[in-house]
Amino acid sequence: MISRQQYLVSLERMAAASESLFALVPADKLAWAPREGMLTCGQQMIHAAGALAEYANGIAAGKWMFGSLQEILTKNHETPSVSAAVATRVMRRSFQTLRTVLESLSEKDLESEVFAPQFGREIPRWQLIVLCMEHHLNHKAELFLYLRLLGIPVGTKELYFGNAS
Repeated sequence: MISRQQYLVSLERMAAASESLFALVPADKLAWAPREGMLTCGQQMIHAAGALAEYANGIAAGKWMFGSLQEILTKNHETPSVSAAVATRVMRRSFQTLRTVLESLSEKDLESEVFAPQFGREIPRWQLIVLCMEHHLNHKAELFLYLRLLGIPVGTKELYFGNAS
């Protein structure tokens, strides 16, 4: 089992790389999506950014802003597109919320279960942390592909490390 500190290090690196990717989205492409029915560039960014705080609340107490996966999918498509600067501010706040929650948890807390509407049942907190990372990385990868479709030169370095070496 990895420690909460190890989760935090991975989450911090992930968030930093996401910020760099957000900065590559052209301002005139915020409302662009590869096809109808998909999240726009701006929606991808705000969703990936804001979901970190949503997961923090779920991890802390099993409290979520939504009751089902379908409810959150509908809400996501109603969210307005935002700029990279706005998404970055939201992500920094969300990440701080997540950091505060993770730092407050004991190793025993990581093993205890809380309700996860994504699964419709209770699961251990450590699994929610992994799901939080997986969720963020999935949306970051979608944004990465959007950038490639727009002809923006991004590669593995930008996906995983952003501007860092």
